[in-house]
Amino acid sequence: TLVANAVAAMDPVKHRSYSEAQPPSAAMNSVCGRYFSRCSVGQAAQVLRDAMYLMSRSNDPLEERVFFKFQSATTQNLKVFQEAFPDTPWMFVYRDPVQV
Repeated sequence: TLVANAVAAMDPVKHRSYSEAQPPSAAMNSVCGRYFSRCSVGQAAQVLRDAMYLMSRSNDPLEERVFFKFQSATTQNLKVFQEAFPDTPWMFVYRDPVQV
């Protein structure tokens, strides 16, 4: 949540962020099954692109960027994210659990 709030705060008019949004992962699991038992990685990437596209739509002409923050459990789908958005910058944030 801290990261999502930080990127949104950089420019609140132009930035929107989702923190641990369930629809992209839920769409992949619903269509492709857990561990992609019903579709290929390429098909899962298309489902992911579609879900994130729908969540990114806006009728606000000032909005320029959308940020998604996912839980660490989503790293099991990292290959799908990389195929879906090969040119999109991303970062992995690690926080020492002792500090939580």
